[in-house]
Formats: sequence, structure tokens, C-alpha cells
Amino acid sequence: MELVLLRIYSSREEHIKDYLDILRREGIYTGAVLQGIAGFGKGREFHAEDIEVLSYELPAVLEAVGEREKLLKILENNSELFKECYITFEKVKIYEDSLLS
Repeated sequence: MELVLLRIYSSREEHIKDYLDILRREGIYTGAVLQGIAGFGKGREFHAEDIEVLSYELPAVLEAVGEREKLLKILENNSELFKECYITFEKVKIYEDSLLS
């Protein structure tokens, strides 16, 4: 079983909960969303904000750990939802046995 870290870069705040719901429903091991304070996306437009002010245009990064094939299938089955995202995979090794049980 090949486990990977899936990273989804998105500035679409309204879809973050949808991304997490799909991954949770499909049995992915873990997922978290990190909100950026500055960044740029596919259009190379720079977005930044003072730390005191949250902006909906700032990047969010969703990270999830799961089986590579299962994650690929989820992305393919929901391609319309993920079409504006930048998505990466990275091999990982899980050290916490309880996560896999």
C-alpha cells in the first residue's frame, strides 16, 4: 500500500469544507486545512494581508494522507470541483500505527 500526502492549493474559500467532506466520506486517513497569510496562484497575482485581517483571497492548503490510488479516484470523480486547484502528491511513511488501524 503506497501512502501519499495530498496537497490541494486553493483560494476558493467556499469549497474548502466540500474538499474535506469528500475526503472524510471516502475514508481518507487524515485531513487539515492551513490558511496562508500571503501567496500567489496560477495567475501569478500576489495576495497578502496584514496578520490582523483575514482575507478570503488568501491561499488555503488542504493536506490529506491516504492511499495513492484512492486519492486519484476521488480527484477523478470530483474533477469539476478540483479543476481550479493546484494539486501535488508526496510519498509519506506513517510512523503512528494507530492511524492505520
